[in-house]
Amino acid sequence: MRKGFVKVVLFAVAVLGLVSSVYATSPKKSDSVKEMINIATGKVTAYNLTASTITVLSETNVTYVFQINNETKIVKARKDVKMKDIKIGNEVGVAYLIKDNKYIAKTITIQIRKK
Repeated sequence: MRKGFVKVVLFAVAVLGLVSSVYATSPKKSDSVKEMINIATGKVTAYNLTASTITVLSETNVTYVFQINNETKIVKARKDVKMKDIKIGNEVGVAYLIKDNKYIAKTITIQIRKK
């Protein structure tokens, strides 16, 4: 149990390290208003290339559907990859914004499984 917790914490720290800042400026609001970046970790259960979405089931059994856009950064082994490189079953960490009741992915980090 403790090893699993340590892995989750280290993975969350790695995701945070890829996000350049904890806050992002919203273009529709004044510069003084900021939106908070949230973090979720879990397993990819579905993806839709046409709709540009991935579905992630968190370790606390919460299901998220993340919107991916041209500003979303997807990383695997510290290299930029494309949405098509995300596979069902991948463990991921997602930094996201909530905008108009949608989860907008800013950074997706695909965890590499050690053999």
